[in-house]
Amino acid sequence: MENPAAPVPNPKIAEALAFLQAAEQSAATGDPSRAAWTVQQFDEGLSRLQPFIKDGGDPLRWFSLGLLGRANVLRSRGEAGLAEALKSYDGAVKVLTAASATGPSEEFRRDDLGNVWINRGLALLAAGAPEQLAEAVKNFDACIELRTGLSEGPNHQFRFGLAAGWMNRADALTRLGSPENLAEALRSYDAALPVMQALPINENDWFRHRLAVAWMNRGITAQAIGGAESVAEALKGFDRAIELLAGHRVLERPEGKHLLACVWLNRAGLLLATSPEKMTEAREAALAAKETIAGMEEQQPGMADVALKARHAICRAAAARLAEAKPGDDVKELIGEATDAVDEGLALSRLWEERGLAAFKPMEAELFRFGTEIYSKHQPHFLAEFVLENLDPERSAVAKKASAPMMQAGVEAVAKTLQGLQARGFGELGKPGMERLIEALGDLRAADERLRAVRMRVRA
Repeated sequence: MENPAAPVPNPKIAEALAFLQAAEQSAATGDPSRAAWTVQQFDEGLSRLQPFIKDGGDPLRWFSLGLLGRANVLRSRGEAGLAEALKSYDGAVKVLTAASATGPSEEFRRDDLGNVWINRGLALLAAGAPEQLAEAVKNFDACIELRTGLSEGPNHQFRFGLAAGWMNRADALTRLGSPENLAEALRSYDAALPVMQALPINENDWFRHRLAVAWMNRGITAQAIGGAESVAEALKGFDRAIELLAGHRVLERPEGKHLLACVWLNRAGLLLATSPEKMTEAREAALAAKETIAGMEEQQPGMADVALKARHAICRAAAARLAEAKPGDDVKELIGEATDAVDEGLALSRLWEERGLAAFKPMEAELFRFGTEIYSKHQPHFLAEFVLENLDPERSAVAKKASAPMMQAGVEAVAKTLQGLQARGFGELGKPGMERLIEALGDLRAADERLRAVRMRVRA
C-alpha cells in the first residue's frame, strides 16, 4: 500500500489505510504461512475504506490498490487461490474502469489499470493451461493498450510497465508454442526491446537486468522456432544478454549471477542441440555457467538447479567429443572432466536432499546414468567401484537413498559391460592388458551379484 502523499484528515480513512499498509508489509515478506492473515487485513481495510470511495479521488485509488494487493497474495497460493484472486483483480478493474480519474492524474489511472491487467495475466500465466495462457495474452494486450502513449512517468515507471506488458505477452505466446504463436512472441519481444533500451540502464541496474532477460527469452523463443536462421537469432539473443551482464556491477547481486549463469546455460543447450561441430564452444558455455555461480549452489536451490544442469551440459559436451575421438587420441582429460562433473553433481543433489529438498533426484539419476556410460565405454575397470559406491548401502551411507532409476541404470550398465568384456576376452588372450581385463571381469561379476542381493533386499 502506497503511503499517502499528505496526512489523511479523516481518522476512519486513516484506520482503513493502517490495515491495508499492514497487509502490504506482511505480503512483502513472502511468507506463505502469513497469507491467510494478510488477506484478512486486506479485507478489513477494504471494508473500512469502501464507504469513502463513492466520490473518487485518492480513497478510490487506495481501494483499487488494496484489491490488487489482495489478489496478488491469493495468486501466490497457486491453483488454490487462483479463482478468488481473479475475482479481486476483476474488482480492481471494475473500480478503475468506472473512475474518470483517480490519484494524481489520468495517466496514473491508466497505469494503475494496466498494472491490474498485467498481474491478472501473470496469475493465468502461472496456471499454465492453454486456455489460461490465451486469456493471459488478452490481459497483457489490455495492459499494453493502456500504457501505450503514456509519458515516461516518475522514475520511468510508465515506460518500464509498457515493456513489461510486451515481455509477458511474449512469454505467454511462447508457452502456447504453435508456430504462429512463436512468431508473434518474437514480434512482442521486438516491441519490448526498443522500449527497454531507451531506459537508463547505466543508472538503473534493474532496467539492465530486465533488458538482459528480454534478450535471453527472445533467444529461447527463437530456438523453439527451429531452423538455421532461428539458431542464429537465438545465439544473438544470448550473446546480447551476456554483453549486458558480464563485468557489470549487476553481478554483485545473487540474482545477477543467477541470470548470467542461466544465459550461459541456454547458450550451451542451444549448441548441444543444434551444432555438433561446436561442442568445444558448448563446453565453454557450460563451464561459464558453472563458474558464474561457484560457491552459491550450496546456498540457494535456484543456484543448485542451474549448477546441476550446467554439469549435465558439461557431460553431454564431453560425450559428444569422446564419440568423435580417434583411436590413440588422449582423452583422459575429457573423461576426468566428465566424471568430476558427475561426482560433483551427485554430491550437490544429496546435500539438498539432506536438507529436505528432493527435487533434484531426477537429475541425480541422469548424472549417475551418464557416469555409468562413461566408465563402461572408457574406463570399465572403474565401473564396479563407481556403481557400488553409489548403490551398495554397505559401501556408503549415500547409497541408502539411491533412487529406483539409479539402481536400474547401475544394474544395466554392469550387465552390459560384463557381457561386452566377456566377448572381448577371447580375442585379448596373450595381449598386453589381459590381466587388467581379467581383474575388471572379476570386479564386475562381484558387483553384479552384489546388486542382485541389494535389489532383493529392497523388494523384500
